[in-house]
Amino acid sequence: MKKFFKHHNTEVLMYLARAYYKCSKLRECKQTLLKARHVSPADTVILYNIALVQQKLATSILKDEKSNLKTVLEAVEGLQLAQRLTDVISIIIISVDTITSQQEKEYCL
Repeated sequence: MKKFFKHHNTEVLMYLARAYYKCSKLRECKQTLLKARHVSPADTVILYNIALVQQKLATSILKDEKSNLKTVLEAVEGLQLAQRLTDVISIIIISVDTITSQQEKEYCL
């Protein structure tokens, strides 16, 4: 992948992240999604996928009885990050819907 795409192709990074997710390699999936976010920071699909993976990763850590305190605290912080990301996504969607409805309203006038 490095040879052909130089880490700038978000579509390839998303496919790679999906492959990691399906193989239950959540840490690798998260790292790949963070690379994709670095390339395209405003992409809401990438933000949503990061929140989803972060939530699943944190849930698996919290269910594991062998997790130490540091890992559990990182998982809780990850859940808080996932919540903030979903809040941002909902704000973006609401603002886009508002702009679209205003444009439609002006078109009708």
